[in-house]
Amino acid sequence: MYYKNIHWPLVFKFGIPAMAFSAIGAIYSDFFSPRIYSFVLGLFLVSTSVYFIFYSKNKIFNGQWLPYFGGALSGLLTGLLGSGGAIRSLALTVFNLNPIAFIATSTLIDFGGDMIRLYIYIQKGYLNEEHYFYLPILMAIAVVANWTGKRWISQFSQEYFKRVVLYLVLLMGLASLVTAILST
Repeated sequence: MYYKNIHWPLVFKFGIPAMAFSAIGAIYSDFFSPRIYSFVLGLFLVSTSVYFIFYSKNKIFNGQWLPYFGGALSGLLTGLLGSGGAIRSLALTVFNLNPIAFIATSTLIDFGGDMIRLYIYIQKGYLNEEHYFYLPILMAIAVVANWTGKRWISQFSQEYFKRVVLYLVLLMGLASLVTAILST
């Protein structure tokens, strides 16, 4: 669906570390409290998205190391928490991709990490055979959502899309903080 729009250099620089560190995070996912992860993730997402929203002209995140570091960090937190779309989205906003390339690249990286994590999570007993029924349903929903999103997102300018992503990441960070605080 997105093959022609994938930003392949970023997949290799960002995606491979993301997938590798997703596996590492999944392996160590049961070593710490989900509440602590949620609180730290919330702080990180809120502070970083606020920085990008209000100080996006400052380019402290430039450098050839960024794709590797951003991929590794997003992958690690994805593996630890089981969900990393907000972190990956936050990291990918730095690369100023057009909306379709952003979605295409993020989707491929996410799919690769999900396949690795799925295997590890099954080995750890997070998913049992009664959960397998939902996998094809969830995949079908993902395909329909991607198809719908591709049609809808192509109407946005690159700058508008980036701001929407940053505000959604900010909301995810706030939700993560609230969840961590209320779970005490």
